[in-house]
Amino acid sequence: MLKVIHFSFMFVFFSSSLFACNRSTEDLCQSDNPPAGCFVCTSDDDCEGETPVCDIPNNTCVECKTNAECSGETPQCNTTSQTCVACLDSTHCTDAAAPVCDTTTNTCTGCTENTDCDGITGKPFCKNESCVQCTVENEDVCNGNSCNPNTFECTTTKLNDVATCEPCVTDTECITDHKCVPMLYQENNYGTFCMKLESANCGQPYKVILSKKSVLAAENDTTELFCGINEDLNTCDAMLAFNTECNASSICVVDGKKSLALSVAA
Repeated sequence: MLKVIHFSFMFVFFSSSLFACNRSTEDLCQSDNPPAGCFVCTSDDDCEGETPVCDIPNNTCVECKTNAECSGETPQCNTTSQTCVACLDSTHCTDAAAPVCDTTTNTCTGCTENTDCDGITGKPFCKNESCVQCTVENEDVCNGNSCNPNTFECTTTKLNDVATCEPCVTDTECITDHKCVPMLYQENNYGTFCMKLESANCGQPYKVILSKKSVLAAENDTTELFCGINEDLNTCDAMLAFNTECNASSICVVDGKKSLALSVAA
């Protein structure tokens, strides 16, 4: 009889030890619903912080189980890792600067080819890892207007329509034998203007030969000669304003700056 009692006591002790939960690790003891044992959580109320959701099948606290638990910059739930991420595929990447989902890191990254921009409305071309409206090579999408090579957006300026010394943003806006080149005024950047190529013969008042890189040629580091003006004394604005906005002493004022519009051949 004493042996039976001793055995029963040992069984109860062993059973209690097996299912005693360690409160220092905040384990919870579940005995009413099988399987009995120690668990991190039995409901969302038992979870907090960066892992606020209880994955009941595994009784562990996780960051998410569905998209409903994710928001902000990481709105998608990776159900494998049970973490909130930026994307699971490229349809989740709607920023033109990062249209591709890197499924290894679940982050949106830049494009490498035009097809990467299929999901970005109005910006079908990949340039410098971003989806853009147009490129120099695909300027035809601008319907007869130029593509700004700085912003890669269609402008309202017609192709081959900008004359000598008129402002421009790209070579293709300029009339025949002209290119868009950066001009100076007293060694300061003054803007970009269409200037005639020296090879097409220079005439008054554009007799000063300038060595310049046009907007598009700059990418290839190509320097060409142009028919220009004395950049220490004149600006294109002043040249175009001459005889209409200049006083008797031939001083033209354009944007608050004085320019000697008569000193064209100096």
